[in-house]
Amino acid sequence: MRGQIGRAQSLYREVLQLQPNHAEALHHLGIIALQMRDPANAMHLIGQAVTLNPANPAAHSNLGMACEDAGQPEAALASYDKAIALRPDHAEAILNRGNVLQTLQRWSEALGNYDRLIALAPHYADPHNNRGNVLRKLGRRREALESYSHAIRLKPDFAQAYSNRGVVQKELRDLDEALASFNQALERAPDNPEILNNRANALHEMGRLDEAMKDWNQSLTLDPGYVEVHINRGNALRELGRLDEAAACFTQALRIDPEHAGAQWTLSLLRLLRGDYEGGLPLYEARWKHGSALAVTNHRDFRQPRWTGDAPIAGRTILLHAEQGLGDTLQFCRYATRVAALGARVVLEVQRPLVPLMQSLEGVSKVIAAGEQLPEFDLHCPLLSLPLALRTTLANIPWDGAYLHADQTRVSHWRARLGPHDRPRIGLVWCSGLHPAQPELWRVNKRRDVPFDMLAEISTPALAFYSLQKGDPYEGQTAQLQSTHWHGNNFYNFASELHDFADTAALVANLDLVVSVDTAVAHLAGAMAKPAWVMLPFAADWRWLTGRTDSAWYPTLTLYRQNQIENWRSVVESIKADLSRLL
Repeated sequence: MRGQIGRAQSLYREVLQLQPNHAEALHHLGIIALQMRDPANAMHLIGQAVTLNPANPAAHSNLGMACEDAGQPEAALASYDKAIALRPDHAEAILNRGNVLQTLQRWSEALGNYDRLIALAPHYADPHNNRGNVLRKLGRRREALESYSHAIRLKPDFAQAYSNRGVVQKELRDLDEALASFNQALERAPDNPEILNNRANALHEMGRLDEAMKDWNQSLTLDPGYVEVHINRGNALRELGRLDEAAACFTQALRIDPEHAGAQWTLSLLRLLRGDYEGGLPLYEARWKHGSALAVTNHRDFRQPRWTGDAPIAGRTILLHAEQGLGDTLQFCRYATRVAALGARVVLEVQRPLVPLMQSLEGVSKVIAAGEQLPEFDLHCPLLSLPLALRTTLANIPWDGAYLHADQTRVSHWRARLGPHDRPRIGLVWCSGLHPAQPELWRVNKRRDVPFDMLAEISTPALAFYSLQKGDPYEGQTAQLQSTHWHGNNFYNFASELHDFADTAALVANLDLVVSVDTAVAHLAGAMAKPAWVMLPFAADWRWLTGRTDSAWYPTLTLYRQNQIENWRSVVESIKADLSRLL
């Protein structure tokens, strides 16, 4: 093949020696440059060809491909538009135009582009597959599934469409169906490293780690430079507690691509998990580039500069804004007091349910809800960038005692509401929440949840238990769970009366202990300096470190860790025994 390309090059060059302005010879030399992965030369040659013969739609289309390969999507789009203007039914140009619109994240335009092509060529499988990719980006997963299936009906050997369908099925938690799709894809393309990686991800979620590792290893044999596979292997090894091996995977990913945001972010989590804040916090800033829901949920752009801890801020107004979950805000809002101590006027923007509670935070001049109009400010900083800005290490985590306080009027209301305090009161949270639009979080949160029937084993008449479980579907299921699994009249559910975190804080202030999974209520209890026992999965979040029963961030918390993956039995038995000792 290479010899044939060489002979063709020689022939076209001979033509150009005789006729330097031979448009077709220039065009075909450009196509050869494109095949040889030399997009810059392809752009130069095909560009000359379209200048000499601007009426050739194929040349404009091929110039668009060269621009795409050269990383110039806007130029590619212009070339495809010229090709389509000359030949409105140019299927390849229309297909590639949609791909460029995807690169530019112009999803609605890309969808319309593929619909146009499907109308022109209804039996062409590729636009159905690509249309599915756009629908997935738009969060319309069921429609994406149908587009992939339609592509497969048109082209039964379409391996990529099977794989794409499997990805969406995995996101919809149809793991068995996803695995079947990946198997079908690999029957048609057994040496495709991307499909092997996709199947490994599904096997990982199904808890079949040995099989997942086999697929990842095979994928790396085929493509040793596949950064995402190194990262995925590292994440699995981290979950198994094999931290040195996980670190080697992330480090190898960064050797291949030093600027890869996913590799930087995952390595940061590993370093933070080990208490290496000096090495982990700078890399944690890669979350802004990573774009995953696991990394960051609210990236904000402001005309005002971001404060990184270097510039003096005395006498200036700084906006500190929440960026991730409610628990993250509760944990890191403590830094607002430190920033105020530097002489700044602090404006704190947080999720609406936290606003009343945050009024109790010392040093904050104004608290506003996310989405409300912002006041004037000079600088800004996301809450989870404050540990880096203030040079946090494991030895100097800010703690001066409780930094969030329940409103005394609400505390008095709940004191009366609960009645006589004739036995110890225990607050309970057993689920970490559901995020329907963010499938990346489902697996993480599911690992944190304790089965209610198992947790019910801690019940004893000598204790009173109060549900602090908020959010559907769990809050709505509490009454049924209680009647099915909780025997005795010592379980109380006032969750429907907790309208914001100030209400929850007031109820917690009337309790003796909170027993919670890793969720916002655990952070609330810690911020109030209330005793809380936190039930952690085997692979816990970085803020809980490893091997400790105490918390570096909250001195009043006690940590109960799984002793093996997805096994809550030892945790529940330890809590049951410690409650007996407490009595």
